[in-house]
Amino acid sequence: MRLLSIILALIGCWQPALGQQEEDRLSLMAFHAFNGFQCSELAAGFGDEETAATLFDLGYSSVLSLAAELDVNELDISDIGGPAILSTLWVGPTTDFTAGRVYEAARQFVRREVREILGRDWFDEGRRASTSRFLYAGMSCEDLINA
Repeated sequence: MRLLSIILALIGCWQPALGQQEEDRLSLMAFHAFNGFQCSELAAGFGDEETAATLFDLGYSSVLSLAAELDVNELDISDIGGPAILSTLWVGPTTDFTAGRVYEAARQFVRREVREILGRDWFDEGRRASTSRFLYAGMSCEDLINA
């Protein structure tokens, strides 16, 4: 009887590994979360507020969906592929708090990138807008919207 109890306890603790297809799906959600926020900031940088809002919503909904999936599957963000930075950001009392952390990190990453490209021309609004548009195209942000 004791052996049966141990076996049942072990079976209850065992969780099957994620299948590759499921891991790929969760990894894609993680990329959509971070890249949606990055692309949102870039679209705002060249004045397309409607696209910026669409991409922000994509990033935010991806964080919410990913958090729910991780919870259901009893996984940690580090258990899936995706932007490595998410492992350090995926903490907080609520999912909204975590989404805010991811958004702010993505925003800062984009702003740093634009500043590095422009240098002293950072304050030139026209150059900042064209650089944002260039990075937006390079990151294939339109593909996120159409995905």
